[in-house]
Amino acid sequence: MTDEEYEKQYQSDYFQRVTKPKRLAAAKKLWPEPRECVICGTVYQPTLQSRKVCSKDCQKIHNDRSTRRYQIRKAAEKKIARTALRPCEYCGKDFTTSDSRQKFCCRGCRVKNANCKRRK
Repeated sequence: MTDEEYEKQYQSDYFQRVTKPKRLAAAKKLWPEPRECVICGTVYQPTLQSRKVCSKDCQKIHNDRSTRRYQIRKAAEKKIARTALRPCEYCGKDFTTSDSRQKFCCRGCRVKNANCKRRK
């Protein structure tokens, strides 16, 4: 068969009507089982194994929730990593802080220290 003949056969209506349904039927056998949407709970037929939601609206909601959970988790990890135990400059008591500029354990120590400096 020449290239021209093959192209004509491929473009013919008959070829499209007969082979496309067969290809789709074969592909449907490989599709994952119907499942429930994680957002709205409706049962849908996923086209990919990894698909978790039924529509674009649910996808947007799912992405927003996932992004927010990720941001919260990362912020908590950073806060834990940044915390340090250091002594108060006024009373000497150890305190935990996440701000590298903090020098006093409480407002009272900060005010008392400022008063002492003013008196000198």
